[in-house]
Amino acid sequence: YIVGLDIWGPYLGKLRRMKIYDGLVRAKIPHIPIRDKSVDISLACEILEHLPKHDGYKLLSELERITRKTIIVSFPLNLPQKEVGGNPFERHVSQWLSEELIRYGYETKRVRTHPRVLLYASVHAMIDRVKRTFFRIWTRRFIVGKKEL
Repeated sequence: YIVGLDIWGPYLGKLRRMKIYDGLVRAKIPHIPIRDKSVDISLACEILEHLPKHDGYKLLSELERITRKTIIVSFPLNLPQKEVGGNPFERHVSQWLSEELIRYGYETKRVRTHPRVLLYASVHAMIDRVKRTFFRIWTRRFIVGKKEL
């Protein structure tokens, strides 16, 4: 059973139509409205950078509270981003380092991706595409952290 959480109603509507999740919950992170130790695996991809640091640390605690086995988190390195598609929650408001996850007991790995297609149309996406095309900047760097409980 897979549950998705998001705060932005239009994203939840899109996800509902895509039928990826068995259930969807509108939630304001860092609070996660799920019972203690009721989830086997928690996956929080590209969320931390959208939160102020203190809320990011609360999110890590919430993930431990709800998870029984494994937590996986990821975040981009030095990837500034403003509002996207009218969604103010898409702004990046903090930057994270692998050392911050390591202090919380995570194993971390630096990952490089080669994006083929940009999923949203914005000024920043167009600037990113120009940089990649003319300056051969093809990779994005992410940190992936895993914690076994």
